[in-house]
Amino acid sequence: MAHQADRLLGRQPTSVPAPAPLTSPIEAPAVGTSTPSPSGRDWENYATRLEELLGALDWAGFDLPEEWDTDFDPQEGPLLFATLWRGDGGLDVQYEPHQQTCTCSPSTM
Repeated sequence: MAHQADRLLGRQPTSVPAPAPLTSPIEAPAVGTSTPSPSGRDWENYATRLEELLGALDWAGFDLPEEWDTDFDPQEGPLLFATLWRGDGGLDVQYEPHQQTCTCSPSTM
């Protein structure tokens, strides 16, 4: 629609800059193997990656936590989770870096 308006007004269409690339993906371990416990630096990298993934929610006014709740299971790997709030609305976020999944769902609190 913006291109049609530009054409009708005789303007050159503007291009939208490409988003900045995210950090390199985290390597997933082979299926069926146990995962070693992450180091402190690993947890920091996971949190940084998660905050990059949730940048749009931060921009939209959701409060990202200063520190993420964490858990670790040798079979499943690391887990970061928290509830993000915007006003009275909450969004539960769960990030499993080795499974390469980030799940967001409405909070039931």
